[in-house]
Amino acid sequence: MDVVSAFRAAVKIEQEALAAFLDRIDGSIAAAITALSECEGRIVVVGVGKSGIIGRKIAATLASVGSPAVFLHAAEALHGDFGFVGPGDVALILSSSGETPEIKAILPHIAGRGVPVVAMTSRPESSLGRAAAAVIDTRVEREADSMNLAPTASTTLMLAAGDGLACVLMRLRGFGEADYAKLHPGGSLGRRMLCRVDALMHAGDAMPVCAGGVALRTAIVEVTAKRLGCTLVADAEGKLAGIVTDGDLRRALQENEHPLDLPVDLIMTKAPQCAEAGWLAADALALMEEKLITMLPVVDAAGCPLGVLHIHDLVGAGIQ
Repeated sequence: MDVVSAFRAAVKIEQEALAAFLDRIDGSIAAAITALSECEGRIVVVGVGKSGIIGRKIAATLASVGSPAVFLHAAEALHGDFGFVGPGDVALILSSSGETPEIKAILPHIAGRGVPVVAMTSRPESSLGRAAAAVIDTRVEREADSMNLAPTASTTLMLAAGDGLACVLMRLRGFGEADYAKLHPGGSLGRRMLCRVDALMHAGDAMPVCAGGVALRTAIVEVTAKRLGCTLVADAEGKLAGIVTDGDLRRALQENEHPLDLPVDLIMTKAPQCAEAGWLAADALALMEEKLITMLPVVDAAGCPLGVLHIHDLVGAGIQ
């Protein structure tokens, strides 16, 4: 057997099934979308077998993009899991034949709860299709396996249809990046859009700071103790006057014969770039990259230092 050709043939069958599905999509899909978009409770995705596995993925996708959803195994529903279904819910039921015994068994109970049904089935005339307020026709010419038996092309089509529904519902609900980040706080987008400067800065006793007018030797002690490669300099009113970095120290040592007794005010970088505690960490990183700096003082509304943000803190937190 030419395994490469066999592989390509299977994928081509699935590709053709999707193409055929795309060609027959018409205005009737709007009924399914309307039912789901007007759902005041949760979208309860129901299935069993391979359709159930696809249903789990569809439910997870819907929930992750702002449409509350839960998966309900059709067999388990008959043994207590009907508690998942409540007023305001919509049932999205997957069954290729529309005659799966477990699916047929739960249809009267769903109807009894007044829950509208959106069906994904290859047989709109089936028991499932007749019970549904809207039907998404997922029929395929054939499955991708050589025996035309294993759910392959049909489940691929169901998955694509579920993704299509999720994408449209996102747009209808005005679901944006900020919403996505809130539902994915552990992902890179969530960290970038939710993590704030005050969560990463070195504050309190960990903040390197010295008073204006002290000798450079005192500033060096603070730089060394706090191990951030810098120290902030505060004026008599407690406001940020400048910053002394390792680079400033090296230049002072090179340019002065007796630098350690010089007042720190002569060495520091005055009016440095600053961030506020409420900034997004991503915005602070953008400023640091633009200005080619690795440390950023954090100040309050009055200009008093609150902490220091190091670029390593941002990288370590996964901010990009």
